[in-house]
Amino acid sequence: MKRGTDDAVVVRFSRFRQELQKSTDVGEIHLLRDKAQALRTLVRRQGACYDVLFDLAKFKLDAERRAGQLLLAMEKAGGEANLMRGKEPPPGSDAPLLAELGISKYDSSRWQHEALVPEDQYQDWLSSFREDRQEPTSIALVKHSRDIQGTPRKIRVAKPTMGELVRKALQECSCRELKDGSCWLAQRLEEIIDA
Repeated sequence: MKRGTDDAVVVRFSRFRQELQKSTDVGEIHLLRDKAQALRTLVRRQGACYDVLFDLAKFKLDAERRAGQLLLAMEKAGGEANLMRGKEPPPGSDAPLLAELGISKYDSSRWQHEALVPEDQYQDWLSSFREDRQEPTSIALVKHSRDIQGTPRKIRVAKPTMGELVRKALQECSCRELKDGSCWLAQRLEEIIDA
């Protein structure tokens, strides 16, 4: 990256930092986060040094954590799930829906997890990335948060294959021809499974 480009990135980045410190609006913070991510993508393409990329990645996480802190402190609106069930928002509730804030339920959940990491542990976590010369990511921070909080990650249970399902059905079948091995359908299914 050229020196003039480095200076322009530093100026823009310092402006983003000032705006983040002043902002108390989740929508504004979301916009700053998106701008920082776009800037990070741009400077990566231009061959920016690791320190610039790290600082932009850290800023993105700082913005997400700040948004998460604000979301945790906000009154909950009850969300779209209540509206879909035909329930009205609580009377007198002025809490905005996530859609009105311009963020998804996924982002809201992720940012709130990130915000739960205490500041000192967050700084230690960032230091480990800097020492390894890696860029910190949202996914890694959420994983770290869940580890700290003891929140289990969703465990995906492997679904049985079609062959396993057919074998089980064949074993449970009480067909007389199946038991003596003369069932043509069972023979054909076994051939397909073993192929």
